[in-house]
Amino acid sequence: MWINLDEFNDLWNAIAWRFQKDASPSLFEKCPFYHAPLTEKLKDFVRGPMFGYIISAILMLNLVTVIIETTV
Repeated sequence: MWINLDEFNDLWNAIAWRFQKDASPSLFEKCPFYHAPLTEKLKDFVRGPMFGYIISAILMLNLVTVIIETTV
């Protein structure tokens, strides 16, 4: 028993609708440092692509380290 593409899309949309993500305010927004210029720069950096590249590089180095440690 297989489902066709339309049935799959209907199921996918139903699941996506059920688990729709709402933007909820952060608990830190009430803190005075949350809207400080340095914090805004940090948030922009974390949301930007460079942060993802750095995390990916760290994970790749971790993978290499694990491979080296398990083979030696």
